[in-house]
Amino acid sequence: MNMEWPELIDAAVRADWPSPEKQEFVKNGLIFLQNFFGDDVLKVAFESYHPYFAETINLAPWNLQRYAEFGHRINVLRAVPNAYRRLKQLRNASLKFPDRGSIENFFGFFSEVEIAYPFVAGGITTEFIQETKTRTPDLRVKIDDRWLNKEFKLEFIR
Repeated sequence: MNMEWPELIDAAVRADWPSPEKQEFVKNGLIFLQNFFGDDVLKVAFESYHPYFAETINLAPWNLQRYAEFGHRINVLRAVPNAYRRLKQLRNASLKFPDRGSIENFFGFFSEVEIAYPFVAGGITTEFIQETKTRTPDLRVKIDDRWLNKEFKLEFIR
C-alpha cells in the first residue's frame, strides 16, 4: 500500500486535535515536508521500506505530529548559515534510498537536524560547517562568545 501526501494531510485535518492551532501546525508541517522532499519520497519509501518514511502508513495523530515536527525543524534550520547544502543532502539521501550508503547518509543528516534544532530554537548562534576534503566538525555553536565545534559520528550495526 502506497501512502500519498494528500492522504497524510487529509488525515491530519480529520484527526482529533486538542486545538485548531495544533491541527494547523501538523497540517503545515506535513505540507512543508511534501514541498521539501517532493512527491516521490513516499513512493520510494514504500517500495524500499525506508526506515523513516515508511512509517507514514500509521495515521495516528501522534505519528503525524512527529513528522510535522520534523518538517518544522527543517524549516527553522533553513536560516542557519551553511544549512542549505546539508538539507539538500538530507533530501537527496532520502530519494536515493536504498542505494548503498544512503540510509547511513540519511540518518547522519537527520541527526544533524535533530541536534542543531534545540540550539537554534534556544537562540544560540549555530552554524553548519562547510564540508572540505579534510575532516571537519559538522556544527558549531557560539556560547559565551566562544565557538564550540562538534563532529557527529553514527555507527550502524547490522
